[in-house]
Amino acid sequence: MEVLGREKPRVWPYVGVFVFFWMASNVILPYLGLLYEGKGFSQRGIGILAGVFQFVVVLAALLVGSLEDRVGRPRGVLAVLLVGMVVSVFGIYGSGSYGITFLMVVVFGFCYAPVNGITDKALMGRLKEAPERYAKYRSGGTVGAGLGILLAAFLIRGDDFSAVVVGFCLALLPCLICVLFFGGDGRGDRAVPEAGDYLCFFRNRNSFPIYFAFAVWGLSESGVGTFQAILIRNAGWPVGVTSVFVAGAMVGEFIGFWLIPRLRFRLSYERWLALSFVLQFLRIFTLALIGKIPFLTVWVFQFLGGGSFAVIHSVITLVVDEVYPERVLYMAHGLKRVASNGVGNMLGLLILGQAFELGVGVEAYLLISLGAAVMAVYFLLGRKRFTV
Repeated sequence: MEVLGREKPRVWPYVGVFVFFWMASNVILPYLGLLYEGKGFSQRGIGILAGVFQFVVVLAALLVGSLEDRVGRPRGVLAVLLVGMVVSVFGIYGSGSYGITFLMVVVFGFCYAPVNGITDKALMGRLKEAPERYAKYRSGGTVGAGLGILLAAFLIRGDDFSAVVVGFCLALLPCLICVLFFGGDGRGDRAVPEAGDYLCFFRNRNSFPIYFAFAVWGLSESGVGTFQAILIRNAGWPVGVTSVFVAGAMVGEFIGFWLIPRLRFRLSYERWLALSFVLQFLRIFTLALIGKIPFLTVWVFQFLGGGSFAVIHSVITLVVDEVYPERVLYMAHGLKRVASNGVGNMLGLLILGQAFELGVGVEAYLLISLGAAVMAVYFLLGRKRFTV
């Protein structure tokens, strides 16, 4: 047993999931708004679909996170979720009505949401001796996301999204293969959580800064999602600029993930999060100024802003693993997605959908950027927001 304990943990399947999951995501997610628009849906209707997708994240994270805490079988759960993603995306593409599209979006959101939380927990379980390495391995998702958005730029053909849908599904195939090589399937000696164990999320004083930070970050992040391509088009720039901006952000994110393990102890968790929100504010604020400031200026802040996700995700993942008991860690990591996508991003998308319908999309971008600025001040002024 001692020899096995000293063996280097096998991490490539988890890195592979990050790479191919985010490749598939970025092949299609940035262009869903245009896909919906091509079906004749209104801006308000597009905002509702995007918001519902994020809202379903809450339900999925709660149900699937609780299930995974109990059964401890990430391989089987992830395999079902990935197949569900493929089926639902084909349904969205082939749907001829708003109602069917709505239903498929719900299924897509339910299957999409828990994948990262489950993989995060499974990987952290393999890195007990060196949790700071998480950021290094998580950077695989950044590589995949960058490749995905560049691939989408080649696959998209005007209003024809068939190649994009096929590319999305093919990218998930190696992701599924990687899942089959996950280790540690089954609960083993870990305690099965009881209903009362989940009250720790309300009792633990760290819960507010952890999940509130992710919620506000998700609110601002809505600006680089469904409506980004529409904002760029409305400013008179080519839609393909979306891929250039996102690719730049992916490069910044990748660099951020690789720097975090090396610089982790140079700053407190609070200062790292303040930096994350400063970068996020600049990213969204310059998007609002598209057409008024030079292209290169916007791109530079997209590049720098990409590091925001690397910082907040790495720091919060480390904090979560330190402050919550192991028996509820799947739920704890899943709630990161609840806060960022199910609460913050959903609210931001609903605001943007209504704003673009009223012709005040740029003003809405300025508004959501202020949320990031407020959170930067919150963490700068707070000497000790976390008890770790």
